[in-house]
Amino acid sequence: RFGSNHGRYGVFQTLNTLFDAYPRRSAFFRQQLLYFLLLCRENQLDPLTVKGSYAGAFGQTQFIPSSFQEYAVSFDGDSRRDVFNSTEDILASIANYLHRFKWVLNAPVYAEIGHSLQSDKLVQANLKGRKALIDWREVQTIQKITLPRPPQDSGLTIVGLEIHPLEGGGFRYVAGYPNFQAITAWNNSSRYAMAVSELADALANQN
Repeated sequence: RFGSNHGRYGVFQTLNTLFDAYPRRSAFFRQQLLYFLLLCRENQLDPLTVKGSYAGAFGQTQFIPSSFQEYAVSFDGDSRRDVFNSTEDILASIANYLHRFKWVLNAPVYAEIGHSLQSDKLVQANLKGRKALIDWREVQTIQKITLPRPPQDSGLTIVGLEIHPLEGGGFRYVAGYPNFQAITAWNNSSRYAMAVSELADALANQN
């Protein structure tokens, strides 16, 4: 069942360990601990019983405490931001996060651009990840393809994805639109963003 696995590590213990183990980031993890205790009070939770990821993310949204404080919202009318059990709060919090990172409704997420890159500039953009943005018209010209125009002519990221050997091997390359970039702001992994995007496509195609 989607959303049932919130993680298996104690969030309080994880954050406390990270605070102690990384002196250079102690201020960051001290702040995370404070935010975590505040959200436990808000949701009437025992801090020692909340489970999450090895990095201290929790709930169906897998927010870290500072992200919860910044982006979580209550949408079910009880004024508590419950990202553990309230479907309304969970979906509204996710939507708020993506909106804050410039998600554009009904705009493309990604576009296939081939099985090879036709210039060193695109190769370097692929290596640099979401920090490197390329003009969509330039991608069209280099790859000799036609792309949907991005909102406000925003730049695109170039993403290389390995193809499983049982499916022929090699690579496929996609152009990441601003909506793709919003997903990688949530989780800085192109594979994660592609998995989310392709799952969304599959669900949409069922209707």
